[in-house]
Amino acid sequence: MKSEFTEISLFGRAAYIFCCLEEYLKEQGELKEKWNILLDFLWTFKEKELDEYDYELVEHLPECVLEFENYDSPAEWEYLSEEKFHALYKLYQSCPFLDDIKYFLNCAESKIIGYNIYSGVQPPEWYSLEMMEKEFLPFIRKKLKFIPEVSNFSVFSISQRDCWNLHHSKEEIKLKFFENPQFQKK
Repeated sequence: MKSEFTEISLFGRAAYIFCCLEEYLKEQGELKEKWNILLDFLWTFKEKELDEYDYELVEHLPECVLEFENYDSPAEWEYLSEEKFHALYKLYQSCPFLDDIKYFLNCAESKIIGYNIYSGVQPPEWYSLEMMEKEFLPFIRKKLKFIPEVSNFSVFSISQRDCWNLHHSKEEIKLKFFENPQFQKK
């Protein structure tokens, strides 16, 4: 399969999804501050062991949070504090486009992060590559006016030693994709 994502690491593919999610929220007229509780967490996967990050991400998914009405439910929250649970619950419950939010998060969690942690695949990882091309790109073409340029994510190149390519700092990511005037609209 020929794809713009072929030489972009799994980290770069997940970063692309997160950037598109931020753009989606912006285009929906949502204040970034309102969603920071989720967005700030999403960008922490650079700072954690990937399996730990995946478990934490699952606890942040809308379907997981909304399954319970209160924190003291039968669920055993390992990563969400009671305060964060209530904040996410309120955020998700009041979201008129929750299905789209679920889609973004599930693409990152189940089709890139979780799949790759537990399957032992090697770069370029065709499953997520196919998902990005056949599912995610068509989805964002329907949902976004501004589509981030895939080639900007080539800084996260793929290599046999480091399929995730995690040596970029959070500050570098923000500089590259959120503050750099070269991050142009397509």
